[in-house]
Amino acid sequence: MTLTRQNKFFIALAFQLLVIFAIMLFKVSVLKGGDDILLTIRPVDPRDILRGDFVTFQYDINEINSSDFNYSPLRNGDTVYVPLRREEKFWRASCCVIKVKPVKGRTVYLKGRIASGGDQAGGNTDSFRKPSARMIRVVYGIEDYFIPEGSGSAPGQRFDNAYARVTVDESGRAVLKKIYIDGEPWP
Repeated sequence: MTLTRQNKFFIALAFQLLVIFAIMLFKVSVLKGGDDILLTIRPVDPRDILRGDFVTFQYDINEINSSDFNYSPLRNGDTVYVPLRREEKFWRASCCVIKVKPVKGRTVYLKGRIASGGDQAGGNTDSFRKPSARMIRVVYGIEDYFIPEGSGSAPGQRFDNAYARVTVDESGRAVLKKIYIDGEPWP
């Protein structure tokens, strides 16, 4: 059976719509089945002309000391699960970052990926080597926040007292829900 040009177009369109639907379904499933936590933030990159109105945030939990990892070697690109503990209003990274998905329990975990600070792929494979104390950067996929078009620009220096409401499901997947500055929703 030969596909006509029109059929190829509809297949390509259907595939794109399927991908968009899958992304939306993922976000909705996390928002419906997750727990809300508050994380402190500070802006890193306030604007990009090519990507529109958005802000990139640095969370306190993005930088983790290598001594808090429960395995070695630490490689860039590895998936990790970062346990969180509540300290008053906000959540902070706890010790014993692990590489395997944790069993359901009372601890809240965020699923992340080592972005930098680990060994390069194919580097030292000595699993008995204890890593020297250094900071490991972990990303969770909640670092970018897109601002609704026409609602204002990035707040610049107003992020002294800022935090984010994030929903985390039992698998550690997270969705950024809302940004707050001085206790008020933004934008």
